[in-house]
Amino acid sequence: MHRITEIPYAECVRAEATVTWPTRRLRALLPEAGAGGMKVLKIHSHPNGYRGFSALDDASDRELFAAVSLKVPGPHISAVMLPDGEILARLVMDDGTFRAVDRVAVVGDDLVFWPDPLAAANDFDQRHRQVFGDRTTNLLRALTVAVVGISGTGSPTVEMLARLGVGRILLIDPDVVEGRNLNRIWGSTRSDAEVGANKALMMRGHLDRMGLAPMSWISKVGSIRSRLSS
Repeated sequence: MHRITEIPYAECVRAEATVTWPTRRLRALLPEAGAGGMKVLKIHSHPNGYRGFSALDDASDRELFAAVSLKVPGPHISAVMLPDGEILARLVMDDGTFRAVDRVAVVGDDLVFWPDPLAAANDFDQRHRQVFGDRTTNLLRALTVAVVGISGTGSPTVEMLARLGVGRILLIDPDVVEGRNLNRIWGSTRSDAEVGANKALMMRGHLDRMGLAPMSWISKVGSIRSRLSS
């Protein structure tokens, strides 16, 4: 998120089942959002713990985002926070229809996902589950981790991430394997150096040979500088 704007308590009008709030603070943000190609996320709470979007939510989201989309075309996002901190979210399309958001992730002192990821146990992660528990092991399976540079530091990092059960690893390195790398790049072989194999593709082959399905590896061999600058 690029900017968080809180609506002050004193500006809201409360009834038994509704909260009405002025939109002037939101209107002031729309030029910035439109210029920056950004979207609007509106979040409110359900203090009674209702786990879903009510009919009132449906009506207010359609009315609000119909106006927002005139200035900043959608889709935009509406979210509900429950008393325990869980967040539900959905896309609000320009035509007033809704599409569910499959997962909400919050990154802070801990990594929190809603709903909690579920994953079937594998033979290779039994010890992980005994040490870290099912929740942490399932969380690792749900993560995508990018590693930029697959050499003396990156290759052992990738190896450990894979063996810990990270579900998807993005490998980025435009360089090739040379003889001088063989003592530092895990999984590299003399034949990799002889043919000048790309480091990211080499590591992807190494991970494939591990056979720790259903994980996936994606290699990127283009210029790191151009990717970071873009």
